Amino acid sequence: RSFTSLSEQMSAKETFNFINAYLSRMEPVITQNKGFVDKYIGDAIMAALADGSLHPLDYKIAVADSLAESLQPLTDHFDANPDTLHDIERFTK
Repeated sequence: RSFTSLSEQMSAKETFNFINAYLSRMEPVITQNKGFVDKYIGDAIMAALADGSLHPLDYKIAVADSLAESLQPLTDHFDANPDTLHDIERFTK
């Protein structure tokens, strides 16, 4: 959420680390839900459903719930400590 305003407050290294921490949590959730990453577009991911076992809307809801759960540690940390964007390295895998 609000990536542009966040990145404007970060150095290039902090932005790079932030994106890596974010994307390193997103890709596994997508593949665990029978999807695949088509491409990365800045801070966005274009993903597709690998098979037709789920209706696309059900898939989207399942992945969104999983992504939110995966990002919760990052969200909690930065909500509680908004001036610690430099700490993002500790969240990279």
